[in-house]
Amino acid sequence: MDYSILKQQAESKILFIRDKEVMIDADLAEMYGVPTGELNRRIKKNPQRFPNDLYVFELTNEEKNQVIAQYQHLEKLKFSAHNPKVFTEYGVIMASTILDSDVAIQVCHIIVDTFIQLRKSQKTVEELKSEVEHLRNTIDEQAQQYASHFQVVFREIQKLKEQVEIKNDSQTVGFVLKDKNEIISNESHTEYQ
Repeated sequence: MDYSILKQQAESKILFIRDKEVMIDADLAEMYGVPTGELNRRIKKNPQRFPNDLYVFELTNEEKNQVIAQYQHLEKLKFSAHNPKVFTEYGVIMASTILDSDVAIQVCHIIVDTFIQLRKSQKTVEELKSEVEHLRNTIDEQAQQYASHFQVVFREIQKLKEQVEIKNDSQTVGFVLKDKNEIISNESHTEYQ
């Protein structure tokens, strides 16, 4: 039994459903080296070991369809009349105890190690998300400050532009027609008036 190969298999088979990291019964049974039906029969015979959904729960039809669509290796589930069960980390541990085989115990250690590693990496991702969100908020605040400064600058520029336009309008450049035969410049026209 190659640890690194089993670890890679475990990593590829851990899914995230209902905000929990879980493993589908068919994948867990395959890793434990037993048929899925056998695993589920043993669970049914030992309900005290799986008291609630912290250990194992059945997927809804919608969840089943989402899993089939997302994970190619689970396409065979669409032909199953039953919705699959999924195991949390605690359920994986309990399942190894009811199977009571050396393979199940060894594989259980690998799967649990993988759950722990995923949880640690998820924590790191959450910390990074939080840090990015903080930076985004800081940048947004700074952008709002700069925007308000620019609005002041644009208002002042607009005032200056309006003052220049008013000044230009009051000093018309060109010629004024005094009568049909006489043309005088604006400067001389203002002197006559």
